[in-house]
Amino acid sequence: MDADSTGRVRLESLPNELLGDIAENLHALDTDREGFLTSLALVSRRFREVAELVVYRDLHIPKGRPIRLDLLLRTLLERPDLASKARILSSAIFPSGTREWHGMTSPPDEFEKIKTQCIKYLQTALEAGPKSSMLTTSLLKGVDGAWGYDINVYIGLMITLLPNLQDLDICGPKRYLTIHDETWRLERLFHMASEADLNGNSLRHLQESTPLFNSIKNVKTLTIQGWQLPLLNLPFDSLKTLDITILEEEYDSEDPDWSPNLPLPITLHCRYPNLSTLVIRSDWLELCSDSEQSWRTSRVLEAVGCQGVMQFKFILQSYPTGYCSSRTGYLAEFNLLIENLYALKETLESLTVDYDDTTTGSLRDPHLDPRHLKTCGAAKSMRGFKKLKSLKVLQRVLLDGTYAQLPTKNRPGDILPPGLEELVIVCPNRKIIQWLEELAEDRMADSNLSVPNLRCIVLLCRVRWGESASWFLRRPSAFLKVRQVGIDVQVIQDADETVSILPYCILFDCFCRQCQEADEGTTLWDEDWTDEAWSARLFGLPSDTN
Repeated sequence: MDADSTGRVRLESLPNELLGDIAENLHALDTDREGFLTSLALVSRRFREVAELVVYRDLHIPKGRPIRLDLLLRTLLERPDLASKARILSSAIFPSGTREWHGMTSPPDEFEKIKTQCIKYLQTALEAGPKSSMLTTSLLKGVDGAWGYDINVYIGLMITLLPNLQDLDICGPKRYLTIHDETWRLERLFHMASEADLNGNSLRHLQESTPLFNSIKNVKTLTIQGWQLPLLNLPFDSLKTLDITILEEEYDSEDPDWSPNLPLPITLHCRYPNLSTLVIRSDWLELCSDSEQSWRTSRVLEAVGCQGVMQFKFILQSYPTGYCSSRTGYLAEFNLLIENLYALKETLESLTVDYDDTTTGSLRDPHLDPRHLKTCGAAKSMRGFKKLKSLKVLQRVLLDGTYAQLPTKNRPGDILPPGLEELVIVCPNRKIIQWLEELAEDRMADSNLSVPNLRCIVLLCRVRWGESASWFLRRPSAFLKVRQVGIDVQVIQDADETVSILPYCILFDCFCRQCQEADEGTTLWDEDWTDEAWSARLFGLPSDTN
């Protein structure tokens, strides 16, 4: 052990086991425990961290001062060698009997259920730690009635105890990751905003050398939701892929303090030199009106840092519960999205703007129908992206409903980046033929609008929107001019999409229109809907039931 000039042993040099034994004896003293801790903190920060674990084992959280629980959790997180004392932690969080928690009460069996389930997860993580490389929140979906904050405690422990962690997915439904009190979100567990004040309400700042960050630094793929952006304050030094889901449900328009802007990390600086792929999933684009405009994408880029991002994907999707609102489906111009991406213009090589409704389950959200993008204006220019080589976008990004109608419309060369090599157009319709012909004319004229490196264009057709692949394949002459200038055109029917429920969505729209337009007489709701009649109406067949 190390000794100072007087021959006394320094507390910092004591082994952890001995410090733990000393700390365990503190709880038996009837004197002022906070006084003990304050004195010990002056002598040794390390001793205080160990002592807090045991002294607050019978933790009582006064109203308005829930900081004590965070201090306890952070101590355990910084000392994974003490993880065997998880039962002490659980006893502090889940005492016997009914307990008041932020003015709410819960029966003893509910606490016991949560406690048992969380300890089970913790034990599983301990056993699989050396082998596991991925941690998700999917297991939490089976905990009925569990409060998310209590589970977050053990999620934090599992993150700490998995040394080979590489893929971290904490993008489950919010109700499993937070309780109603907004101050108890998951990022609160890893808050790094302030230095410690033992008797106050601020959290102690974590040093990056603590064991907590050993696994965080190894994470290569991180999946989070927009409200979890403060987690980016953690040192994900090896992060290569960041996937963020931003849903409108996270923002309550009826709340007087509601803001359309995302919460940003406390410290805005890029610390992800290896980040190469950024994915943003959302049920809406940036909105604009006469008085205001939100810039969600640019704020995400500002929070993450963007000097190394080479691949960007913007995926329109619906909330898993089929959540929709008056905003959903009525999006601003795609030009706003492209303008926000100019922060990536020096490095971006691949850009995707698409939609995905695979998360909606068996009942597809009709508000996600791409036809609702008809009010979105096209991008005005991508010429500033000098390194952009691969482009996969909805046709609406390249040309909107007014194409070929306005005398000052942009030609293809006005929009496409000069170094483009591969173009995939999603959900094309017949208007794309004229657009491709103009692209060929620009190349034949060898004008400044030419895209000299473009060799392949793929028309990715989907049943829900645009023309089918068979429609284009029956018109091979439509692409003759494009192929004459050295651009190959391929027509593909997307095999991954699910279309079996589409007729039900169309029928639902028919119901709505019929009910709105009928002033008198019977409507579809009043007619015969036996199985035979339903099938006949669904597929447009004559009905034999009358």
